[in-house]
Amino acid sequence: MTRFVSALNLSGPIALAGHDIGGAIAQYLLARNRLDVSRFALVNSVLYDSWPAPHVAQFRGGGAGEGVLAARRQAITRVLAGVATESLIADYVDPWTDERVRRSWAALAGAADNRYTLDLVPALQRSTTPKLLIWGEDDLHETVEYAERFASEMPRTTLIRIRNADHIPMENAPDHIGRALADFFTA
Repeated sequence: MTRFVSALNLSGPIALAGHDIGGAIAQYLLARNRLDVSRFALVNSVLYDSWPAPHVAQFRGGGAGEGVLAARRQAITRVLAGVATESLIADYVDPWTDERVRRSWAALAGAADNRYTLDLVPALQRSTTPKLLIWGEDDLHETVEYAERFASEMPRTTLIRIRNADHIPMENAPDHIGRALADFFTA
């Protein structure tokens, strides 16, 4: 799966965005005042106690072999759904063919603990930074209910729901998401 943390305008206050685990890192940076963040966006991010998702937790005891590669391929194929082509699936799965990547991911799965994201909630509730959530409504693990809860509990938060999109909505509606992020970050 794709994960990202992006920061724009590094010479002053920055616009910060994150997806998946990258979203958890972005939340940490905002909540702990590690950066001067002017605008904050999350796309199908880890929130609250959504981490580790069941498809990650199953590898907590190790086991970074071919089982991880097969599980990643299956997950990518599912989340890309209507836009999945063999080429696109291969683009997402290719890094996982490296044993080092699989071992690194298994170590991450082994250390997964939702207390880290839950500990950020009070600081995020105090944050007045404008926030945008963009969410694929069909995500089975980072469900839209997490985004709805976040939008209702965190000040200055707007939620944009992407219909017929799963965990990587950037593949389902790239123009819509790109426009929403650009409008939000330049407002």
